[in-house]
Parts: sequence; C-alpha cells; structure tokens
Amino acid sequence: MRSCAKSIEKLCKEIINFSKDKKNIYIYGTGRTGIRCSKLLKFLDIPVCGFIVSHEKYKNSVRGIDAGIIYTIDEFQVEPKDGVIMASVPKFFPEILPALKEKTLSYMVYTDAKPILEITTKVGCSVNCKYCPQSKLVAAYQAKERDKILSFNSFKTYLDKIPPLVLIRFCGMSEPFLNPECGKMIRYAVEKGFDIDLYTTLVGVEQNEFLSLLKILPEGSITLHLADAFQNCNIPVTKEYVSMVKSVFASPGRLCNCVSYHGELHPELEGIVPEGTVIWNEMQDRAGNLSEEEVNVYHQEKSGPVICTENYGYSAMLDCNILLPNGEVALCCMDYGLEYLLGNLNEESYLDIRTGENIRKIRKEMLADGDDTLICRRCNLAREIL
Repeated sequence: MRSCAKSIEKLCKEIINFSKDKKNIYIYGTGRTGIRCSKLLKFLDIPVCGFIVSHEKYKNSVRGIDAGIIYTIDEFQVEPKDGVIMASVPKFFPEILPALKEKTLSYMVYTDAKPILEITTKVGCSVNCKYCPQSKLVAAYQAKERDKILSFNSFKTYLDKIPPLVLIRFCGMSEPFLNPECGKMIRYAVEKGFDIDLYTTLVGVEQNEFLSLLKILPEGSITLHLADAFQNCNIPVTKEYVSMVKSVFASPGRLCNCVSYHGELHPELEGIVPEGTVIWNEMQDRAGNLSEEEVNVYHQEKSGPVICTENYGYSAMLDCNILLPNGEVALCCMDYGLEYLLGNLNEESYLDIRTGENIRKIRKEMLADGDDTLICRRCNLAREIL
C-alpha cells in the first residue's frame, strides 16, 4: 500500500525548493530509487554533479547511472552550498543519516512517487464488453470535435510533458492494440525510460508484433483480459489468439501476474493460466455507468468523506488518470461520461494539470460530507473515512 507516498506534484515542488539555493546537487544512492530520482531531476532541468554511496563495493555494481562521478561518503569533499538528495530505501537511513550530519551536509529525503497515466489509444472499442460503458464514452467524446485515434506524433509530444516517474499504462478506455501504432508507442515509451504496463485482450495485434513486444516488456507488466465462456466480450478465440496467450506465460520471467474475464473462462483457455495467477472476475457497474437492467452487476453507494484505493494506496491524491487521444486528461477509468476532465496536455503541462483547479475541486468534494452525486461515491475503489 502507498499511504506514505507523496504525490508527484508535491515531490517536484520539494525538490525545486531544495535545489534553488544550492550550487551543487548530489544524489545519495545508486539503486533503483537513486536512478528514478536522477531521471526526475533531469526532467526538472536540475543538474546532478555526482552520486554518493556508503561503500566502495557499491561503486562497482552501479547500473543505469549515466552522468556524474560516484563518490563514497568518506571520500566526498563538502563544498559551500552543496546539497544532497537522499534517494535510498528506508532500511539504509540509520547508516546514511549520521554520515550526512557528520559532514554537515544540507540534505532532503527523496520519497518516491508512482503516479499512473493510462493511455486511451482509440475511442470506440470493437471488443464491446457487456460490462463496459462504451456507448456512454463514445457519445460523450463525440459531442465535441475530437481526434478519435491517438497519433504516434501526438503521443511523443504528450510523453515529453510527463515526468519519468509516471507509470505509462497502455489500457485506458479501449483495447490499446485497436490503434495500429500502439506497438510503436510502447517501444518509444520504453526507450524513453518509462515503466510500462499493458492491459490487453490481444484483439488487434498480430502475433509476430506481440512476440517482439514480449521481449522488451518488464516482469509483471501484463494483465490479460481473457475470453469468457459466455461471449460477454468480442474476443475471437482463434488458434493464433490461444497461441499468443500461451506465449505470455511461456516467456522468461513472469510477465503476467494477473488475468481478468467476465464470468467463466473460455474452455479453449483452460489449463493455460498458471496456478498463483491473480484472477479478477467480479463484475461491477463502473461507478454507476451501467444499469442493473443492462447487466447483472455489483453496485455501491457511499456517503460522507471518501478516499481512493486505486494505485494501491489510500488517499485523495487521485494519481491514476486517463489520457484521451486529443490530449485531454480525464479523472480515472470510471469517468466514461467525461464529466471530470482535468485539463489538456496540448495546453498545459502534466504538473499544471495535477495541481489545477479541476482536480483540487474533486479532492475537496471527496473529503466533504455533501455532494452524493460525485462519481467517487459510486465507485467500488472508494472507501469511506470512518
């Protein structure tokens, strides 16, 4: 759970404020946290003069650091206006903090942020799951003149505005591979150093293209939405489809830890999903966007202050948002009516959207006693604050 995590906008503000009166900035730590910290500083145009480690042995095992000199804390010579950002896991704090204080170094503790941006590559999904309010989304989106398909060039423009700590999740409100440039976008995001997730039914992707993508996707990054026995979604169960599903679980490492399907698994897929894989098959009404007359779904109503458990946390950060093909950013994967648009990456930066009036208003309404019309109070991911 992420109850101790910072929002990306708060973390950026803290780093900028800490660095503005410093002549030299160093990062303490060269592990995964230190690498993520260095990527964020590069995005914020804050030069990193070097890295600090506790022991000589860590200098020889560094991976992914491409700038600056690596010092041990003993050999590091303090200069006026030096600043150190401590980017290490908490278990090393008792060793690091006394060393920094002994050298009278000005420092701040880096607390990692892990927001998510889900990419809707196309509006209008032919998979047309019975438990997905596609008609509501299409009607809301087409009420204005908007790009229905996300172009690769637009994707590149938007990605340049997004901090590298943001997890890029190819999922959004439609099957990502219905956009023929989806594979190209995935490769570009990986090349830019972003962490990637892929939620897919495999509809729209050719087998050779998918097999090539499996070679670059990290462990645990794939969630498969599988065909079910009752044809609740339009997934053609062909020999090629079954072969692609098998290839996910046959790949080196555990690429897929989770699958979902509506009801019972399709008989052609029996025995393919390994034991221990998390299975999601509980149907809910997408925060009130489906009626009981349409499908038999689980519905919730909440009152009073609520927090969100999306992105494995308990907070009001609302840091799992949706990018639409025209650059607009929607609140979350439940907002099929597009009633809670936060901003547009064609007009604002990602951080401006995350600190803007629209998202601040929603956060305030979540923590208030009134406004039972707020979408969060119909969402299965919300929890009442007792």
